[in-house]
Amino acid sequence: MKNQITTLFLLFISFLGHSQFSPNDDAVYLDSLNNIGNEENYKFIRVIKNFTEKKDLYEVAFYYKSGKIERRGTTSNKFLMNYEGPCVHYFENGNRKKIVHYSDNQISGKQFEWYENGNAKLESEVVYDKKSNNSLTKIINYWNSNNEQKVINGEGEFEETETYLMIHKSPSITYSKGLIKNFLKEGTWKGNSPQNKINFTEEFIKGELISGKSIDSLGVETTYNEIEIKPKPKRGLDDFYHFIGINYNTPQIAGLRGKIYITFIVETDGTLTEIKVIRDIGYGTGAEAIRVLSKYGYWLPGKQRGIPVRVMYSLPITIQYRF
Repeated sequence: MKNQITTLFLLFISFLGHSQFSPNDDAVYLDSLNNIGNEENYKFIRVIKNFTEKKDLYEVAFYYKSGKIERRGTTSNKFLMNYEGPCVHYFENGNRKKIVHYSDNQISGKQFEWYENGNAKLESEVVYDKKSNNSLTKIINYWNSNNEQKVINGEGEFEETETYLMIHKSPSITYSKGLIKNFLKEGTWKGNSPQNKINFTEEFIKGELISGKSIDSLGVETTYNEIEIKPKPKRGLDDFYHFIGINYNTPQIAGLRGKIYITFIVETDGTLTEIKVIRDIGYGTGAEAIRVLSKYGYWLPGKQRGIPVRVMYSLPITIQYRF
């Protein structure tokens, strides 16, 4: 597997035609959901500069298949992508798409977005509360695709497009529309999700979701008070990691250490399927991870607007044989 990663890196350098990359950098394939991918399904290539060094912050860049830059920022964790500071996203034509500011891997502070033609789209501010782990987004100024300013200094009508990456196979996109009052969502908002085939109505007071109701293609109604719920083990993540730790049999190979990556699908009924090894370090480390995961019980499924959805989960496992 190490040879495959080295080959990927060398091909990547040749592909981009850049000379600033070094063997100390790390390059991996990513799919459309930003999970570790492979040569067949990748949408981006991620490069972490000076990966082998110990640093407080690592430069990280994402590239389209064309070799054009897609995203550039810094992370405090080279394995888990804990973003810190500004992260600049680009359209493939080279124009800026958005600037997202992070603090301890949470979106926080001023945010900016543009349309593909370079026109301004959105100026907003995210207020993150560490105690409650909740975020509140203030809409300051917004321009529609016709370059008409619809929200001025926190007042007006806003058309929102949201992309959720946790849906299996492709990102889920929703469209909604409503009023902004004193910088926050207010009153009744209506929208739809073409991929999930639902229409929804939501009520907001001072930016807080009070209630929501989705209606699917069969007319079935579902109520909710959280827009997105991520999947999780029924007994919690601590139990899940403890289960892996005590059941994983590390090959007894002197000096064996590294990180393997596994992906699996959390189905709408909470079962785990399609467990795959994306990257391992040999000696059966990937096969052992599949064996252990297959033994674990049910999860609580992910939900979007009250409806269970299939979610791809990416899991890194650190391997180190001690003797």
